[in-house]
Amino acid sequence: MATSKTILIAGAGVAGPALALLLTQAGHKCTILERAASFRASGQQIDVCGEALKVIKLMGVDESMWNSRVEDDGIKFVNARDEVIAAFPVGGDTNLVKELEIMRADLVKVIYDRTKEGVEYVLGDYVTRLEQDAEGVTVSFANSKLQRRFDVVVAADGLRSKTRDLAFDASNTQLVSKGMYASFLSIPWEESDGTWSRWFNAEGGLNCSIRPHKKRNTSSAYLAHISDKASETAKGDLEEQKRKIVELFKDVSWEAPRVLREIEKTGADFYGVVLLGDAGYCPSPLSGEGTSLALVGAYILAGCIATHDDIAEALGQYEKLVRPFVDSSQNLPPGTPWIVNPQTTLGITVLNNVVWMAGLANKTGLFTALGKIGGMLPSFGSKKPVLPEFPALGLQPAAK
Repeated sequence: MATSKTILIAGAGVAGPALALLLTQAGHKCTILERAASFRASGQQIDVCGEALKVIKLMGVDESMWNSRVEDDGIKFVNARDEVIAAFPVGGDTNLVKELEIMRADLVKVIYDRTKEGVEYVLGDYVTRLEQDAEGVTVSFANSKLQRRFDVVVAADGLRSKTRDLAFDASNTQLVSKGMYASFLSIPWEESDGTWSRWFNAEGGLNCSIRPHKKRNTSSAYLAHISDKASETAKGDLEEQKRKIVELFKDVSWEAPRVLREIEKTGADFYGVVLLGDAGYCPSPLSGEGTSLALVGAYILAGCIATHDDIAEALGQYEKLVRPFVDSSQNLPPGTPWIVNPQTTLGITVLNNVVWMAGLANKTGLFTALGKIGGMLPSFGSKKPVLPEFPALGLQPAAK
């Protein structure tokens, strides 16, 4: 077991506090630095799945997260008249909607409540300089004349991490465009929203989806644009991006006009060293595994720091152990996202027919039967990585 270390974590989202929770339980001292003056209470529905379910159990927050889960009965693919093409219930064989779906703000609060006593939180400040030597890192801050020494600095401040840019050459960072721009916002829940998510495709690679949160009297709305020029939509300030979205979706039917009216009202809730979470390996939102990967990464990093006294060895092991999870999450099916966001009426018709057949197979139990048959055959594909165990964290092994 490694000796107690001082650790600075830049970023108070999901990954940073999760890492702090695990490390403080193992006897290390953590400081979380957050640029914002307060915790971000906004954010949309996210899910926790796969090996991340073991992580939240090891962290001791699984019960609280399950109690905070969103009531989502599943997802329905609909046409312009809101007629259901196919329905896939939560936890079904297709797994389109995960069992543990939770609002980002609720997930963050669960972890924060477990760390607020044992972790130092510094809000409204950020790192301006990092000086590393053989003994640790000297850190300078924007709003303090005092420098502080830490054994380890962790950049967990998101996709466009400023801390990462201070520690590593910018050429080491690569953002890969998937030809998709997506905007997310909260809108008032209406009776027609019910408790099922709905997905609608329009020509030109446009998609409008609504995920209801009846208990909160709100729904999450998603507007996606798939094209070679989708990245152009992301340029400009918030108001300019909103204008571009309104122009793109102005002729789309179904619930799009309702969502566009809400876009005009919305504000900040509209958003389309060692590295952790999105700062290091942000997968596409299409993977649905960003939060789960952040939790898994936090667990592995904590385990490596708690196990190896030598920081270089700990970080080397972290890189080795987390990479299979990152590769798995970033490996999207061929054709994604284009295949589920057709450009033409014919393409939408073909997709709807495919979805209808998949829905029928799910309803009749064909997927279950095929899964059982597949389970009796040799496995030729790559298997999902399995969460390693770290006795040094002093946690009970995750259930197999």
